[in-house]
Amino acid sequence: MGESPEGLQEVESDIAKAIILKEMSILAKSKTLKDVLNDLRRVDKMTMALNGEPVEEYRLAKDIQDILRCIMMELKGLHDKKKIHGSLSTETIVAWKEKLGVIDGVTEYKWEVKLLCSYDCGDGQYKKDMEGLINLIDEILQHQPIPKDVAHLKDMLEKGMSTAFLCLHPCLWTSMQEMINVEQMRMAHKKAESHKYEIEVGAQGVPMKITQNWDKKIPPGSFLVKVKRKGNYDHLRTPALKMLYFMRDVYNHAKTTEGEEHFDCKKLQETLYCIYPEFMSNFVEQIFGIKQMRDALQDG
Repeated sequence: MGESPEGLQEVESDIAKAIILKEMSILAKSKTLKDVLNDLRRVDKMTMALNGEPVEEYRLAKDIQDILRCIMMELKGLHDKKKIHGSLSTETIVAWKEKLGVIDGVTEYKWEVKLLCSYDCGDGQYKKDMEGLINLIDEILQHQPIPKDVAHLKDMLEKGMSTAFLCLHPCLWTSMQEMINVEQMRMAHKKAESHKYEIEVGAQGVPMKITQNWDKKIPPGSFLVKVKRKGNYDHLRTPALKMLYFMRDVYNHAKTTEGEEHFDCKKLQETLYCIYPEFMSNFVEQIFGIKQMRDALQDG
C-alpha cells in the first residue's frame, strides 16, 4: 500500500526541514566571496608569477583557481536545470573551506561555493550569466595581470560558449588534471579510426602564431631538449598534435630522464605554461566539438 496523505506530508516536512538545516549550516560556516577575497588578498595575490623561460608568465593562484572552478560547476548545474543565476557578483556568492583530512601530517581542504539566487529562464537568457562571469573575473583580479589562459576564458565567455566547455577550460586544471587530460587526448587521437581526420582538422585550427617553430621555443640546456630528442613526432600531420604528444612525453618521461626531483606535476605544468602559455586553451577550444576528444577530458 502507498503512503497515506498524512505520511507523505510528514516526509515532505522532514525533507524541507533537512534542506533548511543544511542551508543554515552553510551560511553559518561561509562568507561572501567578497569577504573571502579580501582575506586572501591580505596574505596572497590573485595571480602568481611563474619565473620560467622564455619569459615570465602569470597563472591563477590555487585558491582562486579552485573557487572559480567551483563557481563554474555550480553555474553548469543551474543551466542544466534550465535556470540562471542572473546577478553574479562577489556579494551573491558564498564560499567556505571543507576539511578533507590529514595527508602526510598536512591538513588538506577544498573550497565549496553556493550561488545565493537563481530563477527559471529561456534559452536566450544564459548570456546574462556569461556577462556576469566576465565581470566577476575582473572583480576578482582587479588590477592584477590577466593570465593568458584566463584571457582566453573571458574570450570564450564573450562568444557565449557553453558552461560544459567552460568547466573543462585548461585555466581551471590542476597539474594532475593536465597530466591526465594530455594523456587522454593523445590516446583518443592515437586510437582514432574514422574520426582521426576530424581531429587533425580541428588541431589545424590552433593559430599559427602559437604552433609555428614550437620546438625552437624549448629553452636550450633544459631537460626538455632531451625529451624532444627522444620523441618521435614525424608521423603527426599538424604542429598542434606534435605539441600535444611532446607535452605528454614531458609528463611521462621527466622522472626517468632527469631523476625524481623533476617529477613534480605542478613544476612541469608551470614549465610548459611558460613556454606555451596559449597552446592548451586554444587546442581544447578547437577539438571540443569532437566527441571522442571531448569525452577524454576530465573536469575538477
